Amino acid sequence: MTLTWRGAIQTYKKYYQDTDININVTGRNEHVLAIEQTICTMKEQIGAIANQLPFEAYPHRLIIEMVYNVTFWLNFFHTEMVYTTK
Repeated sequence: MTLTWRGAIQTYKKYYQDTDININVTGRNEHVLAIEQTICTMKEQIGAIANQLPFEAYPHRLIIEMVYNVTFWLNFFHTEMVYTTK
């Protein structure tokens, strides 16, 4: 979701204030370390599954199911990770 108007951001923050949803505002082309590390973790897990399968080319549906599977299990065993910039 892209919001360019500052008033809209404040409206969304007020709307989600009573829930567990946090809205973090970042600048354009600004990196969010937690998201980048989650994407890398998912890519590693999907690659590990793909290397165990006996296919040379993967059907589209299989790729979707691998992503779904990895997302499910990472959310199921959710832990608070400590992100460092070292």
